[in-house]
Amino acid sequence: MFGGNQKVAPLAVQYLCGLMARLKPRLRISIKDHATGRTLKVELIEQVSPGRYWIRQDGKRPARHPEGSLSTVFAHLRRWTVSQTTRRRDSY
Repeated sequence: MFGGNQKVAPLAVQYLCGLMARLKPRLRISIKDHATGRTLKVELIEQVSPGRYWIRQDGKRPARHPEGSLSTVFAHLRRWTVSQTTRRRDSY
């Protein structure tokens, strides 16, 4: 990547992370579990390529899924919601 120069790749990542921090999100999704008080805030920042978004989770770029389409983002949100609901139900 980047012509084999190992010093250029970290600089490019730092630039993109700094740039993403200043960009306004196209969409923001907030989910709150009123039983536990835990919240999840997801912001989607539109990329140049159509249908792709950079993801900010609770104000930070997530390590596991830094970008994706709307379908993948909603699939991850659905899995998170189901896992939180299942954990809460098992504790009764």
